[in-house]
Amino acid sequence: KISSHFGIGKNEDGIVCVYQYLDLEHSAWHGGKINKSSVGIDICQQADPKWLDYYQDSGLYDVELIDNPTSRGSQKIISLDPEIRWAVFDFVSQLMQILHDETDDFDSSRLIPEADTLIDEPSRYAIIGHHHIRKTKWDIACWFDEIFKSGG
Repeated sequence: KISSHFGIGKNEDGIVCVYQYLDLEHSAWHGGKINKSSVGIDICQQADPKWLDYYQDSGLYDVELIDNPTSRGSQKIISLDPEIRWAVFDFVSQLMQILHDETDDFDSSRLIPEADTLIDEPSRYAIIGHHHIRKTKWDIACWFDEIFKSGG
């Protein structure tokens, strides 16, 4: 029972990498009712402020404490490292093109819900986070719009 198909983060040298944990033919246990019809992608960086010193002391991450733009989680969060943000956007964009030939013809406003939105019909969207399925999840909600609404 693996929770995601892919992870995107920095290795010990500070190089952004995409790690594949599970073949796309298999279900990952990442989003409850959407597991069998979705690809799970983890961002290998924490938003929780308790990790700020860890990231700053490593010298590998460009992060700071910022206001959380959503109503989920802590009022203050760790900003997403810009290199990781771009890698997530780029990887998801390429994966969508591989998995959906018609992606270029989609209306992007239909592809991606707002960060604070709980959705009942996940199939309406091409990109969702587990925070769109469960209100208790917040770790990606605070970065979601920054990644997917601003184009990386």
